[in-house]
Amino acid sequence: MEILFEIIKIILSTFMAGLITFLITIYNYNKSRPLDKLEIAYNRVYYPLYRLIKENNDMDSVINESRPYLDKYNKYVDRTTIRAFKTLVDSNTYAKKRTAYEKFEDNIYERNSYLRQRLGYLEPNFFQMYKYLPASQQLLFRFSLEVLVMAAFLILGISGIKILYDISVIVISIILVIFVIELVCCLGCAIWNWLRSVYYKIRKK
Repeated sequence: MEILFEIIKIILSTFMAGLITFLITIYNYNKSRPLDKLEIAYNRVYYPLYRLIKENNDMDSVINESRPYLDKYNKYVDRTTIRAFKTLVDSNTYAKKRTAYEKFEDNIYERNSYLRQRLGYLEPNFFQMYKYLPASQQLLFRFSLEVLVMAAFLILGISGIKILYDISVIVISIILVIFVIELVCCLGCAIWNWLRSVYYKIRKK
């Protein structure tokens, strides 16, 4: 067993060293690239398409209006965007077209956000985005995160290693307590809001 752990430790350390080197190389490459082509891609393609998608709910209209941007500035467009748009155009059923359109939307949003950050435009970080979400979406996000963490520790707990089992039991218990407290608070807020609305209706009468 000890030999197996030693082998796993060596493999993991080698893998982590290689991964860190790869990430540093990618970071340095992206950082040193000139920004003029990125600015053209942002100003001429991704930001206009981002606005088009945000302001237009008609899928066919968005497809038709997107084509000139992608054709004219083709050399500045990311290959993933070209591939996503081609899949969208080639879709022969509504269901496939709808799925392809959603992927195209996601691609435009991601590339637009990436280019904004690279070019120095203000972009909210994760905590700022969470802070300004509606309360219902914040609650849904926390519940989803808690379920994911519990699932991860549940998998660790059934791995057969005692220390992992003990840790998993503690963590899952804590999350369940937090989960219950959040549900009680949520229910309390809902009751309070309902009572306030009833009170204001009575006052108006």
